[in-house]
Amino acid sequence: MNEEVSLDEIWHMDDKTILRAAYEITKLLLKINDIIPKKWRLKQIDSSRYRVYLAKFMKESIGSFRQFYVELDYKDISEAEILRIGKLRTLRFTRSEIEDRVEYYRVMRAEILSMPKHPVYIVGRGPWRRTPFGTDKYCLHIGVAYYWRLDWNLIYSYEEYEKKHGKINANWFSEMKRIWLEDSSFNMLDKNKLRSIRKLIWKFAPKTYQGLLRGLRAVEKANEELNIDYLHLWIDYSMKTPWLGCSIDATQMTVRELLKVLPERIKAVSFILKKLEEVYRAKPYYQVDQILGRTGIYIGPYAHQWTIAEWR
Repeated sequence: MNEEVSLDEIWHMDDKTILRAAYEITKLLLKINDIIPKKWRLKQIDSSRYRVYLAKFMKESIGSFRQFYVELDYKDISEAEILRIGKLRTLRFTRSEIEDRVEYYRVMRAEILSMPKHPVYIVGRGPWRRTPFGTDKYCLHIGVAYYWRLDWNLIYSYEEYEKKHGKINANWFSEMKRIWLEDSSFNMLDKNKLRSIRKLIWKFAPKTYQGLLRGLRAVEKANEELNIDYLHLWIDYSMKTPWLGCSIDATQMTVRELLKVLPERIKAVSFILKKLEEVYRAKPYYQVDQILGRTGIYIGPYAHQWTIAEWR
């Protein structure tokens, strides 16, 4: 790591500053989880991906666009026994016949005995054209759980409903997008917006709606108990993956300022998981999904899970 790049430079100034920011934030994430190596070493995987002990990050710098994504490496964390699980049990058993071959796939779950205390991921990205903070902003997102493929779940549910009952509001997806985003590149969901969205999707996707509702309740409970107001349920213009956490206008922030604000935000975002447990009346679980080829940590029912971490 080039130590010549000062911590007092704006984090998105150029490729060097974004690399320094991602590296320092990766170290911070490991430290706040009490995962500290004997020596800090930066290992470059390719032109955009890097590793630091049991964490990894990617960074991009194209023109004015800047992006980094920092996360714990759960595959290595599980091998290091920081993530420990109980006995795996079969949840589902699926038979598949392909080209005269019969193959069997399982979905297996286990109780989580221990895991990192702050299993968040951190994203720096911009410039966003339109945000809740104004135009042309560079933002920092800290997330702890996401709802995978919301758009696919909704469209599939709508198509199934349409086959049985006929068409209803054909513009439901564009209306939902308009309500949630309010013409922004990304935005948060609140009770009033969710009430309007319920009218659009309840008939054909009640379980998806309930998943969003539980996520919203979790962040509201966390805000109330911590006496803060910055935890929300967010989504971007793709409408693919809602996530729980916070977003910060980091346009004028230096690397040092990012490092100063992050510990409090990481702890607050991590607290959302406790509220999710209360909302679902269940704990996160470890799951091996041979059907989709994924392993991860989730909370909620199989088809409507909130994903805390996932790896292949």
